[in-house]
Amino acid sequence: RRALPLVVLPLLNDLRSARGESLLSETSLFAPQLVVVPALDEEELARRNTPELPGLLRKLRQTLQAALAGLMREQGVQTQLGYMAKVFARLEQLCEDAPLGPLWRISSALVETMLNGNFTNSPALRSLL
Repeated sequence: RRALPLVVLPLLNDLRSARGESLLSETSLFAPQLVVVPALDEEELARRNTPELPGLLRKLRQTLQAALAGLMREQGVQTQLGYMAKVFARLEQLCEDAPLGPLWRISSALVETMLNGNFTNSPALRSLL
């Protein structure tokens, strides 16, 4: 049986206390290695800011909102997740080396996991989307 960190935290703190070390908090068990993606320079921003971009982003937003609404109502969940996967994939392409790139990769991974049935469509999960 796997030991969850929060379950064994009191035991760890007892051991640390016996050794005279400082106690661990719940937040000390979560320490992701985040990489800061630098902002795009003015030249790159100008290159990406095409006349078609506002229309494309509007279309992506509308598609995402419609898919989220369908997901909340549990109407054609697989279809809605498919739409969301397409939106996030397109946003990944648009923002691949931009500071928001990691957000769209994570969003894509979450939707892909839901499509594969590894996460169920729950209120907590929907709040992440």
